[in-house]
Amino acid sequence: MDVDYQRALKDGRNTPPFETALFVQVAVVSNNAQGYVTCDGGLKCFATENFKPEIASGAPDGSTYTWFGDEHGRLILPEGAAKPALGTRVECVTPHCDPTVNLHDFYHCVRGDTLVEIWPVDARGKR
Repeated sequence: MDVDYQRALKDGRNTPPFETALFVQVAVVSNNAQGYVTCDGGLKCFATENFKPEIASGAPDGSTYTWFGDEHGRLILPEGAAKPALGTRVECVTPHCDPTVNLHDFYHCVRGDTLVEIWPVDARGKR
C-alpha cells in the first residue's frame, strides 16, 4: 500500500485490504530553520507524479513532508512542536510504490526492529 492506493481505496465503501509495508526512511540533516527541518530524501528518492510522502513514524504528530529539491525534503512541523534532532530517522509512506522502488538499489526487509534480509532491486538497471 502506498499513499495513492490508500486514498483510492478509502472511498467510504471499502477499507484497504492490506497494511502499508513499504516505507522510505529519511534522516534529519538540518534543523536550524523556523517551523521545519531538512531531511535527506527529495525528488530523487520518491515517485513525484501525484501525491507527496506521508509520515508513518519518527516525526511529531501533524507533521507533513514536501519536496525541497532533488536530494532534500522539508518536514514541516506543527506549531509548537519540538524539532527532531539531527540524525533522527523518519519513516515515510511512499507516494506511489513501484516508481519509488525503481529509484533505489535495495530493499531492507525488517521484522519489528530487526533487519532480516536485503534484497537487490534488479530492475534498477545499475550494474
